[in-house]
Amino acid sequence: MDLEEVLMLILFMVSVFLSAFFLPQLPVNLSVYLGLFSLEISKFYGITAFSFICLFLLIVYWYSKSYGLFNISFSVIKKNLRSLIIFLMLLSIYFQVLLVFWNTRLNFMYAHILAPVFSSIFFIFSLFLSWAREHNTFGLWTPWSVKSDEVWKRTHVAGAKFFKLLSLFSFLWVFFPGYFVYFVFLPFMVSIIGLLVFSYREYSRKAI
Repeated sequence: MDLEEVLMLILFMVSVFLSAFFLPQLPVNLSVYLGLFSLEISKFYGITAFSFICLFLLIVYWYSKSYGLFNISFSVIKKNLRSLIIFLMLLSIYFQVLLVFWNTRLNFMYAHILAPVFSSIFFIFSLFLSWAREHNTFGLWTPWSVKSDEVWKRTHVAGAKFFKLLSLFSFLWVFFPGYFVYFVFLPFMVSIIGLLVFSYREYSRKAI
């Protein structure tokens, strides 16, 4: 077992410890803020969900190590799978701590905490798009990209650039806490629609 695998196990145990430690101290129902709205959930499911997420990521890793999870053409993703899982585990623990903060009446701006998270997620997604150069189980499956390898590649090159820009733009939410819709939600929707239009135009241009 190498250092990264040990780190995965440690992160899982940290998440379990946080769940066990804070469960008796939290109110019966937890308030979860989702940017546009909030909801209430049982404290048991709310705080332990992150431990189950970490466990699921561990299972994904061990399954991929033993049986292979991705196709051969996903060799780049295979090499980075452990780093990605560690990042996702850290992100899960980060949200677990935030949930505790939200429900212990600590005073902070949601945007200051969540903007770096959204920015990181968009950037990681841009890396995935830059790796997906051929038809595989992961990618931007538009009605036009699946019909042409060339359109698929161009759509993913454009998608990687779109989401890198989205990563930078969403980080600006830190400076404008009351404008989640304008700095995260709407830019995300514009990116998705823009990629659909781009894919269609590339396919139409190829068909001419």
